[in-house]
Amino acid sequence: ILRPAPVQHDVDEGEDQAQHKNVSAITEPDDSVWRGSQGSTVNGAEEIGWIDDSAGLARLVAALDGQPRAAIDTEFVREKTYYPQLCLIQVATERHVACVDLLAELDLEPLYAQLFRADFTWVLHSARQDLEVVYQRTGRMPPRLIDTQVAAAFMGYPPQVGLEGLLERTLG
Repeated sequence: ILRPAPVQHDVDEGEDQAQHKNVSAITEPDDSVWRGSQGSTVNGAEEIGWIDDSAGLARLVAALDGQPRAAIDTEFVREKTYYPQLCLIQVATERHVACVDLLAELDLEPLYAQLFRADFTWVLHSARQDLEVVYQRTGRMPPRLIDTQVAAAFMGYPPQVGLEGLLERTLG
């Protein structure tokens, strides 16, 4: 299960920290704070963690090797730009979770080689904007895709059901 995008609350140090690197805590629904660290687990999956260097990226690429699918989510900025700026890709397999900082200077081709394999399936919720920003950045579309919002609509849920509402209705 993919956790919500990391949110840093009460940032007084400036926008750079809120937008880049220093996000290390996720607020849980009960207002407790979960602080991830490399090697910890999230819902039984090993956390690869925040990736902003080539060593972390290599760990993620190795973890994706041979995996048939991953839950993908993107975070991007549309303010003061004609095209959205892709800032973060969150990736979760059945065994690993990671957040890739796209504002860091990384060679992303090894990651793209895994994500765009012909036998690899992306699982997204309400995929339109994610696909737009990924295509704008890479010039590629996922070879196989499951959009959980579209799948839910086929099952009788409202066409625009949000992920939180869908999970609440199906899992309680």
